[in-house]
Amino acid sequence: MADKSRLLGSSPSSSPLPRRLRDLHRRKAWAPPDCTPGTVACARNPKTGSEGWKVCDTQKVWQYAGDCPPKTKCMFLAANGSPYCIPV
Repeated sequence: MADKSRLLGSSPSSSPLPRRLRDLHRRKAWAPPDCTPGTVACARNPKTGSEGWKVCDTQKVWQYAGDCPPKTKCMFLAANGSPYCIPV
């Protein structure tokens, strides 16, 4: 089986994220300004304050959709319109 660090293009001591994703991670999170059905964005859980993501429903209302795992934060990748939970 291939070494994961080789597949990701990094050494075991560096971040496991591809360089482009690491660079985007350092920038401020971005979210679509409007609620268009099917769009997603980073958000905070309204009950716990945990970072996660929301989805715009068919009624054009944002719905909280899920939490990021512990020790991660949500970053929105504008290049493909998706939020990702990134290690902090």
